[in-house]
Amino acid sequence: MTINTYVLTGFIHADEPLATCSKDLKDREGKDKPTPIPYQASSNGLVYYFPSSGIRGSLRRAAASVILDKTIERTGDPKPFSLDEHYAMVLGGVKGSEVMDRIGITLVEEWLSKNPMLSVFGAGDGGILGFVEGKLSVGSAYCEPGVEPTIFSGARTDEFYRNPGRVKYLSDEDIELLVGRSVANSISSKVKKEIEALEAEIRKLSRSKESADIERLAELKAELVAKEEKRKKDLESAGAKTVGVGMPLAGYKAIPRGEKLEHTIKLFRANSVEMGLLLASLQRFALEPLLGAHAANGLGTVSGQWNVRKVNQSGSTVIGSVKFDAFDNLVIEGDELVQALADFNAFVETGPADFTIPSMQRKGRAKAGDAIDTEAQAEG
Repeated sequence: MTINTYVLTGFIHADEPLATCSKDLKDREGKDKPTPIPYQASSNGLVYYFPSSGIRGSLRRAAASVILDKTIERTGDPKPFSLDEHYAMVLGGVKGSEVMDRIGITLVEEWLSKNPMLSVFGAGDGGILGFVEGKLSVGSAYCEPGVEPTIFSGARTDEFYRNPGRVKYLSDEDIELLVGRSVANSISSKVKKEIEALEAEIRKLSRSKESADIERLAELKAELVAKEEKRKKDLESAGAKTVGVGMPLAGYKAIPRGEKLEHTIKLFRANSVEMGLLLASLQRFALEPLLGAHAANGLGTVSGQWNVRKVNQSGSTVIGSVKFDAFDNLVIEGDELVQALADFNAFVETGPADFTIPSMQRKGRAKAGDAIDTEAQAEG
């Protein structure tokens, strides 16, 4: 097959706001603040973006769904893959703590020729192949400089105080418990503020070397422990929760609805089957195009469009485009792209596809291609 590098340049459109945040970024932003979204500094100010990991992960899961459906259709087996094989497709494998000798280097070419999922998306633990670097590079999607995130916030209310009529459905014991929790949480809130003030003073004194400050620091730490213990006992005695039912919510930030995020996808040194898998992944993703967090609140819906260039020793040539509206079919323009998708479908349906975990021997499991020898393979 002919080998090319394919470059897709275009946009992801935020049909609804986009929210995402790593734990590290949330921790750096601080508690009781709206959950942030990633950003980079530039000469024109902050540039907010949706990270590549979230987009690539969505495409990989879409690819795994395509392969699963086609394998079930081909084999008639409704459960064609083992648990570890599912993880290999969706996550790139899950490596245990054991040390393994990687003896499959002579079989890399053979396995990658039969498993475009492995060659395109790669694997952290590709069986006997060890780490496999995928050919697919998915970039982050960047807003234009100057775009400010939307902040979503609110409060969670206790339904029994919001709608007192519901109290009549409670037993006398539960009514007593409800009142006790409310009183305890009110007291606890006051103690919590005192604890936060102590923590702030402790942080300040921790930087001092003065003997008086060191003595005061010890007193404050003891006072802090006592207050935390008292708060815990007050809550337990009233049967209250550490976090109250009714409380303000810090909320979260999101890339605003309607923003067009610049985006690039690259597929290096790929054949038409591998390009076809990328197209099939976009095609499946288009039918459920959700990215990031808070989908339950209506966030995360996207659409997209990219121009496609083919790059090889002869130069760079635009060969077509792909685009989709949310919850609609992918529109593919360009004969080479249409053919690539057809090549992938044929490869899975009638060709030598094998999506099992690379091993020296592969026996007994249903696979996408009947042409594959499922007995012992040559050992290099």
